[in-house]
Amino acid sequence: MLKKRMLGLLLAAVLVLSLLPAGVFAADGFVLGADSAEILNCGGKILHFGGATYYSEDGCVRRENETLFYEDAANLNYADGALFFTRPAEDGFEVCKYDLASGRTEILLSGEGAVRQMYVVNGTEIYYLSGQAVWRFADGQTERLLANEGLWSFVPTPDGLVYAIGTIFELSLHAGDTLVTDCASIYHVDFDTEAPRLVYTTCEGDFEVSLRDAFGGDAAPEAYKGYGEVDVLAMLSEEYNETDEEIAAEEQTARNAELQTRAFNGAQGNDGALRGTLTQGQKNAQRRAYQMTDIEWTPKAAITGWGSGLTYNAGTTYKGLPYGQPVYASYVPWSTDLTGFINAVNNSSSKMYTDYSSYNKRAPYYSVDCSAFVSWALDMGSRQTTSYIANKGTLISSSSYANIQVGDYLNNAGSHVVMCTDITYDTSGTINGIEISESTVNSSTKYCCQRTWYGTGYGNSLSYFTTKYFNGGYSLYRSNTISNVSYSHVCVSPVYGDVCSTCGYGVSGSSSGSSGSSSGSSGSSSGSSNTTKFGIDVSAHQGTINWDTVAPQI
Repeated sequence: MLKKRMLGLLLAAVLVLSLLPAGVFAADGFVLGADSAEILNCGGKILHFGGATYYSEDGCVRRENETLFYEDAANLNYADGALFFTRPAEDGFEVCKYDLASGRTEILLSGEGAVRQMYVVNGTEIYYLSGQAVWRFADGQTERLLANEGLWSFVPTPDGLVYAIGTIFELSLHAGDTLVTDCASIYHVDFDTEAPRLVYTTCEGDFEVSLRDAFGGDAAPEAYKGYGEVDVLAMLSEEYNETDEEIAAEEQTARNAELQTRAFNGAQGNDGALRGTLTQGQKNAQRRAYQMTDIEWTPKAAITGWGSGLTYNAGTTYKGLPYGQPVYASYVPWSTDLTGFINAVNNSSSKMYTDYSSYNKRAPYYSVDCSAFVSWALDMGSRQTTSYIANKGTLISSSSYANIQVGDYLNNAGSHVVMCTDITYDTSGTINGIEISESTVNSSTKYCCQRTWYGTGYGNSLSYFTTKYFNGGYSLYRSNTISNVSYSHVCVSPVYGDVCSTCGYGVSGSSSGSSGSSSGSSGSSSGSSNTTKFGIDVSAHQGTINWDTVAPQI
């Protein structure tokens, strides 16, 4: 259906109205003022250049934590000591240049309508998408390069224009006159490798092709290789050991506490957010993580938490597996599964109450640390440490979230690792929300596995996300075996979309089921015995999952 619709669109559309003039693209000295992934996937609201990070948010442009100027800027580019950007103007738009040395702003051009994307090439030429056409501005003159009634996005390259036609997540991708694929969801051009490559994602996975081959019509796409294998030995300069200082660095700021009641898929603060289609492996990894973050348990007696820093009180319901490094005890769900964990919690004579782990620091006998959390969510086959887990994936980026996908993980070797479990986009296809799931030391969540949102409508901005992770020594990795991740429903920790005749979860009219907690938490919904949510009878699961924060996947 998608192929037919896209081909029909191609036949009906008016394609290139004027050929590219000679000399527009020069292979030598071709420099873009912004990474195409940042423009395409981040809306040009974030820019990395020369080791610095620039942000446009809340009506101002910042370099790290320094406010440079106040503008509602988009499409940030850098060239020759200046920031280029677009801003709305009366009845149209303006393209401006901000000199970083003098602090002066110059208007370069203006027009009607709006600019969706803009690139500065070699510091002198401006390419922008407006009114379903790509325009070039140079030497005071504007010319139209490409027009199409379904034009969605573009990237200028030394070989010509790469562009996409269609709607969000349903794009036909072109390199000049060559149709590369008719079912892309996202893409970018990577100039950071020896031979520039076109990188794109379809329903079948992530692919790359040489830029020259794409334009030549000889496209032979291969599986996306990211930035190659990781030198794990170089990362083992220090023995894996989470010190007090590292743990303190992991703790969230006070404002993060409010995020713990955010929606399953951003229902609070991000209603109507768009999501791309996940592969089965990504869905499975997401659900495996949610089993650990959403499980609820109620101790029968007091349990000492990580480093004696807290006490899990008897009769109080907690959400998420407790944090710990139970090397000499039992990692959950590795050596003890989720059902075994709940059975131990519900048995006052179990080792949950009579013993504990003393590796590194005191921890609950049954608990999980950050790397065990991620390696189990991604079904890696064995429990990894942060010093080794990079070897299980492909390096995607050390500076930007532009190419992040559900199931990717952010790792800081010897310190901490987290996993991306959800991403939301606005109607232009720009990332506006990222959910991170992790096992961490956080007093606001009682040192339990948690989910935290960053982005529009949440307590944490995406610039804070970048500051915390990429500026904090983390790199983004994609699991080499994401397509092989399996998933099984567990009655003690059901996840939205599960159907189980044994416990009755997801079975209409069922009134029986297993619950991991003996009493509902303060955040859990209460209701009548026949309460229905999203077409599911949830009467058997009151106190097991917070239905007020659950929203169906799009």
